[in-house]
Amino acid sequence: MMEDEFDKLMKLLSEGEEEKEKKLEEIFQGCTAFFERYNQVLAAGTKDEKEVIVQKMSVLRERIREENEKSQRRMGLTPEEVKKLSQEEKNFTPEQWEFLQETQKKLFKEREEDKKMMLQEKEQRELELKAKMKKKATGRKSKWIKS
Repeated sequence: MMEDEFDKLMKLLSEGEEEKEKKLEEIFQGCTAFFERYNQVLAAGTKDEKEVIVQKMSVLRERIREENEKSQRRMGLTPEEVKKLSQEEKNFTPEQWEFLQETQKKLFKEREEDKKMMLQEKEQRELELKAKMKKKATGRKSKWIKS
């Protein structure tokens, strides 16, 4: 299922500019669905599934970044101008604005959850390393002190 979602999204992003323009909402929805799947796999997937989805997310983020840069060049806007325009409700239909706001909330929440999970994983690795080092230290008998 993940392969189909990702492949469909990449295909949409590979279409011509006019086609992408027509399918913008479908692209947004596909990205949102993929981001949700990403979080599900990170939360409950196997190690292999996590590695695959992280790699796919990296590819998707890079592709979105490239598309964003192309759009900016085509419109003659700086990243700051695009950001400003994207924060003004008057530039969107009510449906688009609601979708953008919901997506932004989801992405912020997901980013915070990712940070928490990475911190927990780091702490777990540190605990495992300390336990391993302690086990090694107690497993050796000192040759210096003989009672």
